[in-house]
Amino acid sequence: MALAALPTPAFLLPSSTVLPPRVARYLRYWHNFTYYFIYLIHAAETAWFTTQLSKFGVRFGSGAWWKWIGTSFVGGMFCFEYFGKAVGEKIW
Repeated sequence: MALAALPTPAFLLPSSTVLPPRVARYLRYWHNFTYYFIYLIHAAETAWFTTQLSKFGVRFGSGAWWKWIGTSFVGGMFCFEYFGKAVGEKIW
C-alpha cells in the first residue's frame, strides 16, 4: 500500500518523451486503477479488523487500537496472521 501511494512516475506523464503517449496513458490508467483498488481493499480489511479488535478487548481509539489499525492498513492481510499469533487464535 505504501508503495502504491507514491506519485505517478515521471515517465507516465503526458509530457514524457520516454514512452509513446498512448502507452504512457495506458500505464498511467493501470497505475491509478491499482492504487485505488488496493486502497479500497485495505480500507475494507481495516474496517473488518476493527471488529476483530473489539472481540479481544482492544478499545476503539486507544493507543493499541491505532497501532493495530495502522499496521492493518499498511500491511494488509499479513496483519491478521500476526494478530492471530499474538492472541493465540486464527483470525483469518
